[in-house]
Amino acid sequence: MYGNRVSFQFLKGTEEPRVHPEIFSDSLSISEITFSPRMDREKNKNIFIYNNQEKEKEFSQNVPITYSPALVAKLLSDTLQKEVKLLETAPAKYSLDKTLYSIPTDTIYKQMLVMSDNFIAEQILLMAANEISDSLRSRNAINFMKENYLQDLPDEPIWYDGSGLSVNNKFTPRSIVKLLEKIYQEVPQDKLLGMLPTGGVSGTIKNFTKQRHLMFLQKQEL
Repeated sequence: MYGNRVSFQFLKGTEEPRVHPEIFSDSLSISEITFSPRMDREKNKNIFIYNNQEKEKEFSQNVPITYSPALVAKLLSDTLQKEVKLLETAPAKYSLDKTLYSIPTDTIYKQMLVMSDNFIAEQILLMAANEISDSLRSRNAINFMKENYLQDLPDEPIWYDGSGLSVNNKFTPRSIVKLLEKIYQEVPQDKLLGMLPTGGVSGTIKNFTKQRHLMFLQKQEL
């Protein structure tokens, strides 16, 4: 909910930041330490401490929320504009085996791929593990994918996490090409390209073409 975070925006000349969702507006505390971070949160509490020493500079920051069942109910009440209560046990007439989905999967994939969001990648792997096993263990999803979908790669992938940040992850170039071919066979071209960053246009390679062009011009001048 709300991306598991609170957004703070300091406008030029203002005393306090704008807060979204506004439900956390009463959880602000001004720092008494001069050289403290512009925005911080108390450990294990949703008390947000801000430093407003630089009032003439605009600034924005997202800070993770620490969740509890009561907070989730409160946020849902605020979002749905209706009362949401916590139940100790579910009434017999209600079933708890229904999954409610919030946004299309394409939206998540696009955010992950265009912005190269490692956190989302890791969470998707955990959700996949939850679907095919009884626990949120990355290894369960990785083993399932290797056995059922990646067995035809030219080289066995050495795969340790969902974010790809571990130095232990090792995929050969020809395996990556094969994987892209497999995705291309299942996802229409327009849809697939729409979920990927574009050189000189969007995402993590937005400035790539410009930088290459600038380097070319510099070499020409030399």
